[in-house]
Formats: sequence, structure tokens, C-alpha cells
Amino acid sequence: AYELFQTQHDFALFVNACWNLDHGNGYYSSLYGGPLLGVHFSPALAVFAPALWIWNSPCMLIIAESALLALSVPWVFRLAVATGFNETVGLLWCLVILANPYFHHNAQEYLDPVIVGFPLFIGLFGSYEKRRWFWLACFSLAVTTVYEAYPLILIGLGIYAMREGHGKVGTALVVFAGSAFGFIMGYIIPHARLALGGGAHIFINQYAGLGSNIHEI
Repeated sequence: AYELFQTQHDFALFVNACWNLDHGNGYYSSLYGGPLLGVHFSPALAVFAPALWIWNSPCMLIIAESALLALSVPWVFRLAVATGFNETVGLLWCLVILANPYFHHNAQEYLDPVIVGFPLFIGLFGSYEKRRWFWLACFSLAVTTVYEAYPLILIGLGIYAMREGHGKVGTALVVFAGSAFGFIMGYIIPHARLALGGGAHIFINQYAGLGSNIHEI
């Protein structure tokens, strides 16, 4: 089974954390010797851990991830129709998703936060288009658990909402997402990294465009 880990490092990282979670070791990374949250803030990927009860193999997580991606395709169709496109365009959107080589590559070799985030973002945008604010709040909360950078996308949606005249909703999104991003990058990840020997977040350079250090971010 570990031969599969030669394809993508992060695949080994997340599979190992799911295995540890299943075996009562917490969301722990054996590769880094500490909490996985000190490497990536992706607690949502823990939803794949129960799949290992069915088949204790990395292949099972690939199957579960592929199934999640496939189930999100009908949501794409509904979002297209909800935004005013006809059903033909909606079907074309679905075909584009199904034919997307990026998704195929990830579904074959990689346990990826993008795959988990994709149906959540479809639900997020669909809730916004239908003005279902309760579900918008639910999806917003869920999105922040997928990847440390995803609150930045929520900030963008909040700014878009304000420009569309939904000032209260937009402001709430910006405040919530900005606070979540600051809390994750300023507290959760640094705190988890203490168990990994401390030091700056290894992916902090991804956010260098927002500032040269965590305080500027």
C-alpha cells in the first residue's frame, strides 16, 4: 500500500493522519512527528477516516474522494440553473467538470483539500444565489475547516456581496472570514507547530503577497 505514497507526498500525509485518527492517535502526522494542523489546517479531511473501516487501504480513500467529487456534479447543474442559465448550459458545465484533467489527476493520486472544498463551494455559491442565508453561514463555516487559505475566498465573496447591495451579509462574511484566517494562521497553526519543534509555518511564503510575516498578514 505504501507504494502509492510515491506519487504525492501530501497523499501520504493525509492518509497517515486518517489512519492515526482511526487508531485513536488523534489527527497526528507520523511523517512530521506532531499534529497535522501544524502543517496544514485541513481538519475537514478527517471525514475520510471512517472509510478506512470499510477497507484499511489508501485505495479506499481515493475511492471515497472520487465518489465525493462525482456527487458534487449534480450541484454544479443546479447552480448553473439557479444563476439563470438553461439546462443545456448546465449540462455543459457538468461535462467540463467531469472532463477536467486536474480533477482526474487528483482523484487518482492525491487526497486533496480542493476535492473536499469543491462541493462545499458549490453549495456556498448556490446558497448565495438563492439568498438562503442560513445555509450560506453553514457552508461558510464548513469551508474554513478545509484549508487555511480558503477564508480568503470567503472574503472575496463578502466583497462581491457588498457590491451587489447585500451590505450586512457581505460585511458578516468579511469579518468572519478575516477573523478565521487570522485565528488559524496566528494561533492554531503556530500552537500546533510547537509540537513539531516550533518555527514558522512552512507554507507561510504562500501568503507573502499579503505581508512579509504573520503580523502583517
